[in-house]
Amino acid sequence: SSSSVPATAASRDKLRKEHFHQKKKHPGLPKFHELLGYQFATLIAHSLDELAEENPMRQFLRICVETARDVWARELKDSSGQECGTPIISSLLSGHVDADRIDFVHRDSYFSGLFRCSVDSRRLFDLYEAGRDQKRGWLARPSPRSASDAGKLLIERYQLYKYIVAHPRVHLFDELLERCMLVLLKEGRLDPFLDALTQLLHMDISAGHSSKEEWKKQRLRRKLLHIDDSWIDVQVRDRYADFDTGDGPSAAYFEAFLESRGRLRGVFKWDQDFDKWWEGDVSGWFRSQVKAAYPRSTRDEANQLFLRFRWDLPQFLAKGRYALEKHLVKNVLGGEGALVIGITAKKVQAHIKDAEEAKFFGLRTVNEYLARLTEETAVFNLWFEPDNSHKADSKVLLAAVLDWLGTHVLPVFLKSKPLEVNSTMR
Repeated sequence: SSSSVPATAASRDKLRKEHFHQKKKHPGLPKFHELLGYQFATLIAHSLDELAEENPMRQFLRICVETARDVWARELKDSSGQECGTPIISSLLSGHVDADRIDFVHRDSYFSGLFRCSVDSRRLFDLYEAGRDQKRGWLARPSPRSASDAGKLLIERYQLYKYIVAHPRVHLFDELLERCMLVLLKEGRLDPFLDALTQLLHMDISAGHSSKEEWKKQRLRRKLLHIDDSWIDVQVRDRYADFDTGDGPSAAYFEAFLESRGRLRGVFKWDQDFDKWWEGDVSGWFRSQVKAAYPRSTRDEANQLFLRFRWDLPQFLAKGRYALEKHLVKNVLGGEGALVIGITAKKVQAHIKDAEEAKFFGLRTVNEYLARLTEETAVFNLWFEPDNSHKADSKVLLAAVLDWLGTHVLPVFLKSKPLEVNSTMR
């Protein structure tokens, strides 16, 4: 039962500390999953020792794996320990028009059934050239002769994010799984997973070849291979079986995820639905709030702030959406039922953020087009359980969202965006 599982934060604290330590050790890998990938590649390379010692492929395979790892991580060093500087090769593996993006656009478009990728990847890579970037030195980039394929890659990548990743049903599935995972983390049910990740980050995989060290590496590799999607699914289903009727929003998240996601209704189905609410209710509310804070402000200044507010809102929601969910469940749903907020805008940022980089790759025009499309995406979506007992509907929930934004977000936003700097706004 759930009472037999210790709710502990010890595993999470250990993982945070080890992550912080490894970030300082590998400054070129700021993202958590990149650090894990680096360590896991190292583990694979040193697991090749299980091959017979006289096998001539052993050392060759290790060199291949470690070199690919270091090039991707930009940590390739020469004999003196100095960084060799391999931006050209690294940019082929990790860049805006790289092998990874070409691979997943081809794969995901095909298996999703959305479209067949039209990018001629062989022609694209055959016509790659070296170009000098003022900030990062020499990088690989598509030739002007292959600009059409490079542009199609960006557009089709945007379509994948827009119509698959950010599709309301797919987005809801992701958000429900995240809520289930948070419950499992809080209750300590994912501690074996967190402990394995901590051990992976902490272990000096390349040190020593004693039987004890080799046994530890083998055991860690088996553990990591065992903790996969199926293992997570078992944990979710096992916890769902322990819920009793009326266990509140947590039970509703698990039930909606495993039994019927159709029980939750989305407030916005299309971007047009969000825009209608945004340009109607939100714009009037926002201008009245600005007028109250800055009585001498002009309409043009308020409009500039409003545009900036839409651009900045995903950042505020990323920090406070769980608090907003609790507020809505408590004050609108009466403490019962499931309610989920997903930041749609975060899932559709598929263009190149730096305009100079887009120009360097010869994709400025396509990138400007995608940037406009991205900015027109709905900022967030909200799913809830319609229930006549608490009379919750879309209008009531959205009115409560505005009240919460007015209390928790707008004062911080207005303080950080005084009218005097409006001329520098996006």
